[in-house]
Amino acid sequence: DVSTDITAIKSQIGIIPDADLPNLKAHSILRHSGMYAGMSGQLLRNRIDELIKLIGASKFINRKTHTLSKGQRQRVKIANALMNDPQILIADEPTAGLDPVSRKQFSTVMSNLSKENGKTILFSNHVMSEVEDICNNLIIINEGKIVTEGNLVEIKNKILAVKELPDGSPVRIPYFIVDSKKNGPTTGIVATQHGNEFFSIVVLKEFLKIKYPLKGKIIIFPLANPLAYNVKERTSRIDRKDMNRCWPGKDDGVITEKMCYSIFKILNRCGCVLDLHNGNDNILDTPQARLYEPRCSDVQDLLDHLDVPFILLRKEPLENTLVGCLLDRNIKAITVELGEGRRITYNYINKGIKIIESFLRHTGNLSKPQTFKSIPIDYDKMRIVKAENSGLFIPNIQQLGEKTDYLGNLISFPDFSEKKIRTPTKGHILSLWVGGVIARGELLARITKD
Repeated sequence: DVSTDITAIKSQIGIIPDADLPNLKAHSILRHSGMYAGMSGQLLRNRIDELIKLIGASKFINRKTHTLSKGQRQRVKIANALMNDPQILIADEPTAGLDPVSRKQFSTVMSNLSKENGKTILFSNHVMSEVEDICNNLIIINEGKIVTEGNLVEIKNKILAVKELPDGSPVRIPYFIVDSKKNGPTTGIVATQHGNEFFSIVVLKEFLKIKYPLKGKIIIFPLANPLAYNVKERTSRIDRKDMNRCWPGKDDGVITEKMCYSIFKILNRCGCVLDLHNGNDNILDTPQARLYEPRCSDVQDLLDHLDVPFILLRKEPLENTLVGCLLDRNIKAITVELGEGRRITYNYINKGIKIIESFLRHTGNLSKPQTFKSIPIDYDKMRIVKAENSGLFIPNIQQLGEKTDYLGNLISFPDFSEKKIRTPTKGHILSLWVGGVIARGELLARITKD
């Protein structure tokens, strides 16, 4: 009890002060601290020897502090704070003014105290690289207020090299392993199978900036198909293979099949995988999950926890998709269309992050899954609306995803007449032409029909 056991509580706290040490021999400082803590004789000598070994101070322990470097003095302060073997260690900007070698030595000592000796260390710092080296949890304070808090994760940037291109060079596929260093599931996220759908890269980049209290590991492939991405086309120009029809891939196949094979081997470690896609060029999509209807029972609990307004169900399977191949191997997986194909908007970025968060809450990488009510849509019963005339289309973006019969206005040439485009009956707008000049016969909208 803090109010009644203050002396006992103080005995469990060690302080690494910012103030200078008295100009005494380092050994004398430790001896005086030990005596103050009630130690004497062999017990005190043994404790001093333990601390000297811990901080690596044998070469300077009998020198006066004013002859020591700042790094050496800092190590003496650590030993002094640890004299009574406290459970909590508090330090105020302990690396300020230290040279790179001394900073590294301090980080090593602190990490060992935390990981091997079970100490709780609370310290303030402005250097994030040092925080990441030592800390498991982080609180960011600005003007006296907590801005954010959570556990620190290790993000490893990896490259998967797949051989080989016609010139003999490998394809380099970037991916990340987000490791929370805490027990939990291993989960996968894959994006940009099609080179003209790059919006998910931005969503994942923004997601990785947020400090989440994660558990387990997340394996992220933000750019699964760099060959198609480099030419901004759905498929690679080398073999013209659609990556999402090539899973689980072939080790001896064409280059797209080899990429699938290499990625799939890594995804086999996962218990659940999210496959992110975007709308086609010039099309706005309401965020939606997509799935072959007979597989719904395999992922129903995932669908219940996914923050998407619609689930688009196909009656006929698509061959060799990533999600289909993962489900065949009892790995839960789902495809989600995030929104636009090319334009980058914060509206869709925020929606994308919320979808990823809901997915990770379901998998257990984040806590407290939530339940959402998505509307199932029969893919075969969607109404496809095409432009009856050419003109300048102004879309009804405000009602994208809502139930309406109004799609937007079409300005025709050469008389500049303007007409409201409506459907015979109301339905939810799933997809909508982004706006601008549209030719007769081009896709204007996809809406549900009752």
